[in-house]
Amino acid sequence: MKKNVLFLLIIAIISVKSSCSKNDFLSEDNTPGTPNKLVATAISATAVQITWDQYYINGGPPTSRILYRKGPNDANFKNISDNLEPKVYQFKDSIGLVGGTEYTYRLIAFFNAVQSKPKDATVTTLSAAASLPNVTIGTQVWALQNLDIATYRNGDPIPQVTTKAQWIATRTGAWCYFNFDPTYGPIYGKIYNRFAVDDTRGLAPLGWRIPTSTDWYTLRDSQGGKAVAGDKLKSTTSRWTSSSYSTPSNTSGFTGVPGGYVTPESFNPADGGEGVFWTSTDSTYSSGSSTIQGRIHFFLYNGTSELYNSVDSANTGYSVRVIKN
Repeated sequence: MKKNVLFLLIIAIISVKSSCSKNDFLSEDNTPGTPNKLVATAISATAVQITWDQYYINGGPPTSRILYRKGPNDANFKNISDNLEPKVYQFKDSIGLVGGTEYTYRLIAFFNAVQSKPKDATVTTLSAAASLPNVTIGTQVWALQNLDIATYRNGDPIPQVTTKAQWIATRTGAWCYFNFDPTYGPIYGKIYNRFAVDDTRGLAPLGWRIPTSTDWYTLRDSQGGKAVAGDKLKSTTSRWTSSSYSTPSNTSGFTGVPGGYVTPESFNPADGGEGVFWTSTDSTYSSGSSTIQGRIHFFLYNGTSELYNSVDSANTGYSVRVIKN
């Protein structure tokens, strides 16, 4: 009888030990395993919510956790969190994400000096094309606002320029606010240099592109031609200064604003006078006896109802209004 009781007691101990090993996520080599659940959910083009369950080793929670992320252009996983406290079970990632892009997240827990096995989850962010406010004008779909992003399509940052000296010296993609004043950002978006427009990483969000000169000509023709299209594209609630030569109506819905532009010399014109927009189309113009390769741009001016276009090659900065693919 005593032998039977002893035998049953040994079996019970083994069963409890085995059960504890499973509950504590201990692997065969006695290291912490992985959580049962790691879920990554796309909530927008630029944000992902990551959640996970709790797990223990020897009855206690992790001392900390670290969350990593790997994108399509990353060779290795990158740390996107500080040491997350034991009672934290979620994390919102909105650091340089790109719409319509697949990311893999990795969670690793630390039990003092002991590291758990990694748990991975993969997610694709929502389409950036669907997240930009837009307006259909004729056969085209235009963004409803000037571009206001600080990363290329692949998530790489676009440097901000904050002084005139920096703007003159910069020969790579960059952006600034009108008059280097961030209070203009919510009104006019950002001003970009041509290097940013031409960067192969893509300035336009996924599903959009920098318009060609032909796109702008199509827009202009849909609004009655050069002589009258300007007023039909201008916002009636923006900061256009009053002029007897122009009456903004915004009948197109384009909602063009006077975001100005920057040259190596200064910002022009005074706030409320002009909105200038990059295209992706090169052209040439004559300067004295020289033929210069330049870039076509279009502009709205408070002193006329027209929609103009011109060409230049200076290190200028203009607004960008993207068009849907």
